[in-house]
Amino acid sequence: MPESYWHLHRTPPVRRKRDSSDRLAWTIAIVVFVLWALTRCSPLMHEFRHFGHQNGRGTFTDPSGAVQSRDPYLAVAPPDTEPQSQAVEAPDGGEAPPAEDPGAPAGANACEAWAHLLPANYTIYVVNTFDTPDSTPVRGVLVDAPGENVVLILGSTVATRWKFSVMPASSLVGVWLPGDEPAELLDLPGGVPVLEAARVADDCADAGVRDGINPDVDDIAAVLHRPVTRALQTADQWIRIGNGRMEPAARD
Repeated sequence: MPESYWHLHRTPPVRRKRDSSDRLAWTIAIVVFVLWALTRCSPLMHEFRHFGHQNGRGTFTDPSGAVQSRDPYLAVAPPDTEPQSQAVEAPDGGEAPPAEDPGAPAGANACEAWAHLLPANYTIYVVNTFDTPDSTPVRGVLVDAPGENVVLILGSTVATRWKFSVMPASSLVGVWLPGDEPAELLDLPGGVPVLEAARVADDCADAGVRDGINPDVDDIAAVLHRPVTRALQTADQWIRIGNGRMEPAARD
């Protein structure tokens, strides 16, 4: 047979055999590379999973099927902390200084602090009472002054129980007790500021009284910066006050 015959019919089987060998070699190389890669990556995956569980981060899912219960918001949310107030430390280990009254002027004495609590407009009535054989232990003041702010200065020669009655549309805005004996206040409306000389250390609070009565008008003006509207000295049990008047009042 001609040589060309053998050449044409033998070449394809040889090429097919060589191609098969090449594919087998590449397959083996790929398998070896994959096995090598798995061997190198396995420690890294184990370290990633261990680090992620310790720090609460990462998106690795455990093959066992366990589900992460940690809220992903908590990983980035700021810590929940409460504001802490700072205590004022006392100097030299002593007691902490008391909080100052924001309404009272700095360095004010008891009289100035009391006067600071009064309204801008008011009238001043001074009542001086003294004991008689028929005196009762209670003295009453009836404030009947529609549209008027009333400040009462109540003097007495003995410890007295003062009872208050404020009529409708009337306003009692302050009480000053210049006597040396402590007094008891009955039915005093709430919020009325009281200055009582027997309970404060400032000399201005006694207003220059003599035996508990008759305060000096100049001493009163030094504290309140205005003149006295009316003054009365009486032994009556009840006194009606208001609109420039002071008179005995009958009470049941």
